[in-house]
Amino acid sequence: MRDKLVKLVNEDLKENLKEIKVPTLLLWGENDKETPFEDAKIMEKEISNAGLVSFKDCSHYVFLERPVQINTIINNFINGGKTV
Repeated sequence: MRDKLVKLVNEDLKENLKEIKVPTLLLWGENDKETPFEDAKIMEKEISNAGLVSFKDCSHYVFLERPVQINTIINNFINGGKTV
């Protein structure tokens, strides 16, 4: 099982990013060691309708480190900027 996980994690899917046509919200900790912030910048560039929100002093678990901010940003994204 570990072999499959390693293969999956190491698979390069950059070519597929251009195929994403839906609005895409990227929320990223700038100190993410599992998936580096540079990857987020690549995704933002390659996905035609992507937005990147970065979080200083946050890791891969930005959703646990900044839950209120994350929830607010996601709600705004889903609701087209309208407050609910």
